[in-house]
Amino acid sequence: MRKFVLLLATVTAGVGPGGRGGVTIFRYETKCGTVWFHTGNTLGYTQFMAASPNGVRSATVSVNEQLSPVQGAPGVFDALRRAEGRAVCAALVD
Repeated sequence: MRKFVLLLATVTAGVGPGGRGGVTIFRYETKCGTVWFHTGNTLGYTQFMAASPNGVRSATVSVNEQLSPVQGAPGVFDALRRAEGRAVCAALVD
């Protein structure tokens, strides 16, 4: 596990403002703290998984619609992003 954590901390590439990634797991600074996360779409589903840096707490959001900023009913992707944000903050509460 220690080697994997070191790999996550050292093999990084830019993934947008506030984000860094390695091995398809991304580090993101949220208003509630740092999380490691991954998202994905497959066969009509959209998933979001995040964990605290120490792996003790985590959150998962899954919906049965394939969503992106340009795919899906208007406003649904934005609602999903808000739900993900609330889930992350709840997971990071001490």
